[in-house]
Amino acid sequence: MVALLLDGQNHLLEEKVIAEGTPTQATVYVRRVLEEALRASAAAIVLVHNHPSGNPAPSPGDDETTRDLDSGGKLIGLVLIDYVIIGQDGHYSYADSGRLQELREP
Repeated sequence: MVALLLDGQNHLLEEKVIAEGTPTQATVYVRRVLEEALRASAAAIVLVHNHPSGNPAPSPGDDETTRDLDSGGKLIGLVLIDYVIIGQDGHYSYADSGRLQELREP
C-alpha cells in the first residue's frame, strides 16, 4: 500500500510505502498511515494498493480500512480523497464509485 500525502491544495508532498503484503493479504494499520500523514503535515491523502489476484473489487477488509482511515483522519483534520485498488485489467476507485461517500454516511 502506498499513501500519497497531499498539501492543502492537493499537491503531492510525499509518496510513502505504508505496507507490503503477501500474495493473499497485507496488514494496514490506520495508526501508521496517520503517523506518516502527520509527519508530512499533510492535509489530504490518497491510498493506493494492488490486488495480486488481478481483481480490483474491494474486499470487506478494504471497506473496513477505508472507513477506519476516513474516521481517524477526520479526528486530525486529514481528508481521505480516495482509495484506489489496482487490478490486472483495471482499477477500483472508492471516490469514483460513490462508495467512499456511502461508507461515510451513518
